[in-house]
Formats: sequence, structure tokens, C-alpha cells
Amino acid sequence: MTAFPISDTLISQHATDESYARGDDYARSGRVSALSVRDNVLSASVQGSEFAPYSVRVTAHEGAVTDAACTCLYSYGGWCKHIVAALIVAARQPGEVAERPSLAGRLELLERDALQALVLRLVEHDSEIEAAVERLLPAVAGDTADVAALVSVDAAAIKGRVSASIHSLGGMRSYEAYRHVSDVASQAEQELEPARALLDAGQARAALDILRAVLDAWSEEWTWLDDSDGDASRVFYTAEPLLVEALLAAGLSRDDLDWWADSIDAWMAELGDYGV
Repeated sequence: MTAFPISDTLISQHATDESYARGDDYARSGRVSALSVRDNVLSASVQGSEFAPYSVRVTAHEGAVTDAACTCLYSYGGWCKHIVAALIVAARQPGEVAERPSLAGRLELLERDALQALVLRLVEHDSEIEAAVERLLPAVAGDTADVAALVSVDAAAIKGRVSASIHSLGGMRSYEAYRHVSDVASQAEQELEPARALLDAGQARAALDILRAVLDAWSEEWTWLDDSDGDASRVFYTAEPLLVEALLAAGLSRDDLDWWADSIDAWMAELGDYGV
């Protein structure tokens, strides 16, 4: 395996004593599988208390671990036991880590038609990947002249995704839902990303369509979320500079400007009720 900056000392520094002890037990009992490293990312599956294993992903840069994430719900400080277990196995048994070739290098070998077929196959049966591709298209378009053609501004679909994300916490206990508010806010912010690309391409009206869809959906239901840490309300702050720029650049009619003024007044009044 290519050298990865892991040691028992480093692991213990980033985990509580309990997480380290339980992770060590997981590592010794064979709960870690599918260990691999590609470029600067270490991945693994760790069997926990649930039927499906948890996915662990650790990123390193310039000889230091810069990020460590797991799909479990742990959020009590430091690395969870699953991250600990994966890293312990990687550190003590480097031969168990499969080295995978760079994905960027492999994709470079494909012709345009093959790349297109790959993307279409990925989105064919996964609506989340399809939505992600829709969001990212403008950002990777580079100097493509017709950026607007790459963006499908389906307001109903955008609002549906934002609403579904909020309500995905509905079946959780309150403390579990609280830990995922930031994730839900991040998903809403991802829906805003194409607006930035459209503004850069001079498509302010299309950017406004996206902003309106996200803000309408978020303002209608964000109060379902626990905003103790300001994660739910931060979506409004993320949207604010985009909205100002779009309104100034769109060349709107007086009627359109009046509509936006009324909408903003309504949003601000609601935010004021919650001290935002």
C-alpha cells in the first residue's frame, strides 16, 4: 500500500478512550472489510450493530489526515469506533489494504461517447445521482457558451427534493434528527450551486428560478428543524448574496421587482419571528 499517514498514536489522539477501545475490538474481531486506497483516500466497510455495514472514508493531504467520515450517527467528538477500526487495520495490517488505480487516470482513457454512456448508466436507476449530475453540470462546464442549456430548472423537482430532505428526519428521535440538521441544510445549499454558475454565465433570470424554488421550499418548512446551532437558518445566509446579485443583474420589470420585494418581506418577517 502507498504510505498513508496512520499510526496508533494518531488514531488515539483523534478518538475518545471509549471509541478507541471499541474500535480496537472491532478491528480484532474482523469487522473491517473492503479496505482500499485510491490516490489520497482510504475507504472501508465496517460491520456495526445494524444489518448493513457502515462506510468509512478518510482523506489525507501532504502527509496529514484532513478528513475522516463515517455513515453512522456518531457525533460526540472525535472519530467514531468504525473510523478507528478501519484505521487500526490499515495501520497494523497494510497488506489488507488494496491499492486502486487513480480514477481520473482511468477516465482519461475513455472516449467522449464512453464517458457519456457511463454517466447515463449511473443515473438510470438512481435519482440521487441524477440530481447530483444536474447540479454539477454548470460547475464543470468551463467555458461552454450555453450554460443555461445544461441546467434544467425544474422548480417543482427542486422544491420536492428540498422538502423530502427536511422530512427525511421525521422518523428519527429528536436527538438523532438534531445531529442531521447540518446535513439537510447542506443538501439545500447544494441545490443553490447551479445558481452561481448561471450568474457567472449571465443567466440571472434562470438563477432566480432556482433561488425562488429553494427559498420557497425552505421558508415553508425549515421551522421543522432544530436551529439551535444556526444550521437551518444558514441556508438563507448562503442564498442572500446570490439573490442580491441575481436581482441586480436580471433586468426585471417593475411588476417582477414588486413580487420579489413582497416575497422577501414575507421571508424576513418569518425569520424575524425566530430571531434570525
